[in-house]
Amino acid sequence: MRIIPIIMKVSRRFWPKWCFSILIGCTFIVSPAFAGLLPFPLSANQRGTVTCLENPSYTYDIYLPPAYSTNGTPLPIFYTMSPTGGGMVSTFQSTCSSLNIIVVGITGTANGVPWNRVLREIYAVTRDVRQRVLYDPTAEFAGGFSGGGECSYMFSRFRAQHVAGLFEIAGWLARGNSGASVSYYGIDRVQTNLLIARTTGTSDTGTIFYNPFDSNYLATCGAVIKDWSFSGGHAVPPASLLSTCLTWLVSQRIPAGPNDQADALAQATVWQSRITAGQRESVLRECVSNLMIHPRSWFAYQAQLTLDQLTTNYTAFRSLNVSNLAQGDFASDLFFYYAYGAATNADWSRYNSCMKALTGITVTNDFDGTTTITGFPATAPFAGQIG
Repeated sequence: MRIIPIIMKVSRRFWPKWCFSILIGCTFIVSPAFAGLLPFPLSANQRGTVTCLENPSYTYDIYLPPAYSTNGTPLPIFYTMSPTGGGMVSTFQSTCSSLNIIVVGITGTANGVPWNRVLREIYAVTRDVRQRVLYDPTAEFAGGFSGGGECSYMFSRFRAQHVAGLFEIAGWLARGNSGASVSYYGIDRVQTNLLIARTTGTSDTGTIFYNPFDSNYLATCGAVIKDWSFSGGHAVPPASLLSTCLTWLVSQRIPAGPNDQADALAQATVWQSRITAGQRESVLRECVSNLMIHPRSWFAYQAQLTLDQLTTNYTAFRSLNVSNLAQGDFASDLFFYYAYGAATNADWSRYNSCMKALTGITVTNDFDGTTTITGFPATAPFAGQIG
């Protein structure tokens, strides 16, 4: 059996000691006790390439702004993707420095990269960051240019309970059109109130064509969209517009209440005690409930960390009764994408646990449904094009 490490990230004021790990061959067994952040090679106002602890085959580019501190105010975090690979930290570093936003470059996402590899890297990088970097879970964002923007939509589905908004730069959902209509799949759904900031060059014909279709489809999901245009083509907008869009995302998200961080930590502490007392099933149900009812919050953040811990031990998880664990498409998505990411990372215990959890989810969408948006004029070169 392969054993994967689990670390709970909480305030060091309450849990100043690291949990103990024992090296056995090439695997780690980590105590389930709460711990502070795992060591990180960078500090405030530094940028570097960081290797994932659980999966060293993956690295990511990250910049920590001047106000970053492991004991300070949690800052917003922004994951970036580029159509040519390498992430977009260079593009956003100056802006994120002035706004005090952590910016991460997911380096392996690029045009032509299969989705299983994209999901594998998103799984590995986000797991590493949440164990080692202090950030505000109400202000998690993703974005990118062109194909990187398409990846940001996938990122929002993969982490639907955590992503507050997207920054879409000259990109779209990438669904094919037939004349003046575009079809979308049932799996294209996004969480209600997902914030989407879009920038479009005045001569970017592809984005101009697809934006109205995407807007109408995303409206059926309850997304909140705001558009900006600039003089230019299929390109990254001026730095001033980058700042405007990120400021809008941060200001429009629902911030944490004054006691949310402490209350969520207290709840997680109770969950930990109950797990130790053998109450894994009731804790699992409460964690899933928090993820569904309180997305993009400290409660969802602590619930995710606790779920990570529960699923890392499939021997114990397989004995749990998961009947009627949750209802709805987003509950299904939570465990489906979690299982997918775990499988591509050879994280077999979490994969098996998530597949079992899926047997207790009631789904209302069979993933085969499509929505077709029509009624917009399509002009050459896009009329009749099949994407």
